[in-house]
Amino acid sequence: SFEILISLVKNFKKFINIQTKLHASSLCANRTIAAIGTHEIKSFQPPLKYLALPPDELHITALHKKKPVSAKELIDALVRDADLARKRTKRNTLNPLHR
Repeated sequence: SFEILISLVKNFKKFINIQTKLHASSLCANRTIAAIGTHEIKSFQPPLKYLALPPDELHITALHKKKPVSAKELIDALVRDADLARKRTKRNTLNPLHR
């Protein structure tokens, strides 16, 4: 009915609002730490199966990237990026006299 549709739209807007706030919060750090995705339920065929693979065998195409890399390569790159970001932040907080 129309009331159910209105309720779904309001709840979806509420969900999107919460999702947006969460992505921007320190918990997700603008999606650099975590992200929540929504998907069309019709695109999934039950039963869903999950397969655990070693990091060298699991390949992932990261968001905004064109080619897949192994999970190990992705984690190594993320750790390097985090270290560089930490060093940049640390460098920027030094007193100008110590530079």
